[in-house]
This record gives sequence, C-alpha cells and structure tokens, in this order.
Amino acid sequence: LKMGADEEVRAGGGPNSHVDPPHYENRLISDFGEMVGLPKADIRRAGLDTHADQRFPRLSERARKKRSRRLTALFDIGALLRAFAAEVNGFDEKSAGDSLARLFLDWVDENMTNKHVVFDEATCTKVEVNNELATAILEVLFLGETGAPAEETFREHKICDLFTPRDPIPDPPGFEGFGETDGESESNDGLAQASDESVSGSYEDGGETDDEE
Repeated sequence: LKMGADEEVRAGGGPNSHVDPPHYENRLISDFGEMVGLPKADIRRAGLDTHADQRFPRLSERARKKRSRRLTALFDIGALLRAFAAEVNGFDEKSAGDSLARLFLDWVDENMTNKHVVFDEATCTKVEVNNELATAILEVLFLGETGAPAEETFREHKICDLFTPRDPIPDPPGFEGFGETDGESESNDGLAQASDESVSGSYEDGGETDDEE
C-alpha cells in the first residue's frame, strides 16, 4: 500500500508539502480498504485524516477496483511465503504463547488432518514447513481451500488431503465472481481485461472521482 501511494504521488509530480504519500495512503485506505480486506480499525483511522479529505478527491468505484489490482501486482507473495515459513520454522520451547510460531500450531491442530506432519521427522520437536506447504496453508487461511494439485505431496502425504474441509471464503465486496471461467458474462471479461491493463503500468486515471463518472 505504501508503495502504491508513493508510486502515484511521484507520478503526479510529488511528493511536496501538499501532495505527500502518507496522506494519500490514508485516502486509499479509506476508499478501498474494505475491498482489499484491511483491518476495520485502520480504515476508521484513515477516515479521520482531514488532510487526505482536503487534498485528494474521493476515488470512483472504477478507480478503486483498478488500484486494488495494482496493489495485488505490487504485493510480493514470494517474500510473504519465505517470511511465514521462517517464522513458523523458528518454533522452540521458548516461543511465546502469542508468537506466530505458537499460534500456528494451534491453527494446525484445528485445521489439519495430520497434526504432526509439520514437525521434523527425526525428533518431532522442530517445525519444518517448506514453500509448497506454506503456499497451501496460506491458501486455506485466506481462501478457505488449497489449490494444490492432487499429485503434489509433502512427506508422502497429498497436500490437498492435509486440511480439514471447510466452506470457501466469500469474495470481497466488489469482486464477486471475479476470475470465473465457465459461463462468465461480458462484464467479467471486461474486468479481467482491466486487471491486465492495470498491472502493466501505473495508475493512469489518478484523478478520477465519483463526480467524473
């Protein structure tokens, strides 16, 4: 989000005393924070930024969707996976009760069919999660199910069978049906095309507001 705010401010000739990334960041959070799943407390806090309201026009629905897709393009999922694996693999007897490593084991107990598969095979005292399993875990956490192919395994266990079945998480507001391939409407085709265009470059309609639509 910070990268996206800085990118657009610079594209507009900033930063300067009036147009600066922190306040524009709050404009973005306030306008489409709910769409990309940001914490409600952060959205409320951003909405209290009077400078953001005075300096930057409210984004239109089309502009909100375009920026949300640009943020997706900027997000480094590889770095997230590596950081997540390093954090949970750092579990030991000294790990605090509220640490990610400890909370991860509580999550495993509730959401995985094999509770011990995340531990090392030699001693069963250390957590060992590789990139493939980390990907599946985050998919289940954020999407409700993993997209791991049936042949993908972790220690001879099919990754797709390692998780307790549950209902998929609904799409965020404004993204219902996005990415469908069967029976999709022309409007969905248009959204997909808009997504590809937004990923290829910077925010081209930076000044678009609800009043302009």
